[in-house]
Amino acid sequence: MGQKLTEQDIDLLEAAACLWEAACKLIAEDSDLGRATKTLSEAVGTAQFRLDIAMLAPDCHSAWEAMSAEERATSDCFDWDFVPQWLAAHIEQKITPPPLAA
Repeated sequence: MGQKLTEQDIDLLEAAACLWEAACKLIAEDSDLGRATKTLSEAVGTAQFRLDIAMLAPDCHSAWEAMSAEERATSDCFDWDFVPQWLAAHIEQKITPPPLAA
């Protein structure tokens, strides 16, 4: 059997999975943000985009952890509410396509 995961490892894996799910849903949306996300995904390629999204997990999870219990209670749940909202607010700041070749 493999190495035992810590609670922090599991939290980050869950955040990464939730972020990927939210990104896939964004790409499918017929909205400005959905189209921009799809363009970004196509610019870097699916594998790189998936990795870029997964690398947001520590920031996303830290933002959740920084919220008070009251804020978390009004945010409903982490996976269906908080993560998609956090990703929508941060995707364009956190992930940028590579510069075009000259």
